[in-house]
Amino acid sequence: MDTATENWVLRNVQGGWTDLRRAQDYYDEGALTWLRADTIIREQTHGQKSLDDFLRSFLGQRDTDPIVAPYTREEVEAALNSICPYKWHEFFETRIYKVNPKPPVEGIEAAGWRLTYNDKPPHEPFYSDVFPIDVFAGDSIGIVTQKDGKIVDVVVGSPAYDAGLGPGMIIMAANGLVYSADALNEAIAHPANGNVTLIVRNFDSVQTRELKYAGGLRYPHLERIPGTHDYLSEILAARDASQH
Repeated sequence: MDTATENWVLRNVQGGWTDLRRAQDYYDEGALTWLRADTIIREQTHGQKSLDDFLRSFLGQRDTDPIVAPYTREEVEAALNSICPYKWHEFFETRIYKVNPKPPVEGIEAAGWRLTYNDKPPHEPFYSDVFPIDVFAGDSIGIVTQKDGKIVDVVVGSPAYDAGLGPGMIIMAANGLVYSADALNEAIAHPANGNVTLIVRNFDSVQTRELKYAGGLRYPHLERIPGTHDYLSEILAARDASQH
């Protein structure tokens, strides 16, 4: 997807349904793809080279004023091969040019970590002051709410989606308690008989929606894989600018 072409789809005035519109997940998936490329280089060269070497050779060849310098896929693959011989054409073909049912997360485990879920919320996101988000429950019941109880987004295929909830509805109560972040999180953490009962306002009507869910609070985290090399910490480590 090209940002310029699809901007009206990504940023329509209604908002919501991010999964269907896909937002700008190519940024995230691009970073994951290059993470795997970095681990491959480190593995194949036994730690002697990394993606930094490719970047220096391909993008840092000379200092110039701002210029347009287009390049081709073949040039990228050739430059990678000069750093670390590998099946780079197949690498990009399978991850970029073919449709995949799952994101390219294998680089995370190759870097010595794995994705896991628990009931501990992560640190508050950097954009929380810009967007008044109250509850991130996308990985549990499948909704994100504002501080006034308004549903910002609904995950397609989630319990909230199956119950007919949609962006713009306002949650008034959760499991019998007036809406608040604590009330909604408590309802998710301790559903009554596998149900989360929400009273919502939808335009001029007030409705009761039953969500079939018993999985508790669920947030994504990274954890170390014991006995593996921690490439990720090496990749994220600060660089000495004088050496690059």
